[in-house]
Amino acid sequence: LGDFYASCLDEAAIETRGLSGLSPLLGAVDKVKDKKSLLSALALLHKHGVFAVWGLATEADFADSTTNILYLDTSGLGLPERDFYVKDEFAPARKAYEEHLTRLFGLLGQGKASGGLAADVMALETRLATLTKTGVERRNPMTMYNPTDLPGLATQAPGVDWNAYFTALGNAAPGKIAVTTPDFVAGLSAVVAETKPDAWRAYLTAQVVSANALALPKAFDDELFKLDQALSGVESRPERWKRCVKTTSFALPEILGQVFVEKHFPGESNAPALKLVGANAAAMNAQIGSLDWMTA
Repeated sequence: LGDFYASCLDEAAIETRGLSGLSPLLGAVDKVKDKKSLLSALALLHKHGVFAVWGLATEADFADSTTNILYLDTSGLGLPERDFYVKDEFAPARKAYEEHLTRLFGLLGQGKASGGLAADVMALETRLATLTKTGVERRNPMTMYNPTDLPGLATQAPGVDWNAYFTALGNAAPGKIAVTTPDFVAGLSAVVAETKPDAWRAYLTAQVVSANALALPKAFDDELFKLDQALSGVESRPERWKRCVKTTSFALPEILGQVFVEKHFPGESNAPALKLVGANAAAMNAQIGSLDWMTA
């Protein structure tokens, strides 16, 4: 915990390292030239928590809460949600985002090519956004639960080698998979086939850099904050130590939890806490169990 937090605070070391910490991810992105190398890069990025194109999460099965299953959801948009890409009212946000991408590629040394790369990213993300559910649609849990499996994914999106992808993740037999947006999966084959490798490389590069602001030199961190300002109007960001606390908690939750429990919840606290929780559960069961409008 201490090493992780201290490394986040060590801005001098971060400046010295530059982009070297991202070399494994950016190296995989640079090799994208076809479907196979694209899936390889996506698997590596996903293993490191950079959920470009789609995301994965392990959650309780809607149909059986005693079992955890894999959920495959839409992901990988640089703007907050789908509507930002398709509604006229968000045109200023789209302009700000494309300008941000141009500056970002400039920081990455792309020079005059930066504007074209930014346009490629915008075009690809806009296409992904059109396959994504609206915020209203996502609030309907029933339509967000579409169970399938690996053969089912292969049928829905035959242009994606799902077997190779999950094998690369280290989970060749994921079992039941709940798809949140079937139309998105169904549209992936065409997106993969019709998007040029250089556009994929630009998009994935932006995803990797954007996901690692605190680990990058100040120029990148500041540029990513400029986008936040343009989209939200926020005038300042929290002090770095506060951002590092949040990042540490997100990256190492189980380790942080152990330390917290040792300090604030020693062994003798366990029995009365369990008694209290049990009493709460019993009271709720009694109250809910007597409601005439609820079935068992």
